[in-house]
Amino acid sequence: MHLVLCILLTGDIASNPGARTSTNQNRNYEFGPSIVVANMMSLVPKIDELRCFINTNPDLNSLTETWTNESVSNYHFQIPGFKLLLGNRTCGPHGGVGLYIRDSIMVKP
Repeated sequence: MHLVLCILLTGDIASNPGARTSTNQNRNYEFGPSIVVANMMSLVPKIDELRCFINTNPDLNSLTETWTNESVSNYHFQIPGFKLLLGNRTCGPHGGVGLYIRDSIMVKP
């Protein structure tokens, strides 16, 4: 949790407030998803901090530099309430991306 707070304070991670709401009372309000992008620099040792941060209610959590590979089960990265799309880098120790998507958002794999 300390790491997440440090990142937030340095400005390296920010949430998107979503689409603006309509000011016309005759229209339905429009809401966009909240989106977070984070450079993880290795997801494995930071998964617990990510679980705490995700509870702040972003809808989409885009991760870069996950440094994951097939030696760690995707089960280790599961977070209740979210689907995970994970793209491991096939060569070298670095790279990799991930996307946590809130279960209420319909996604085609």
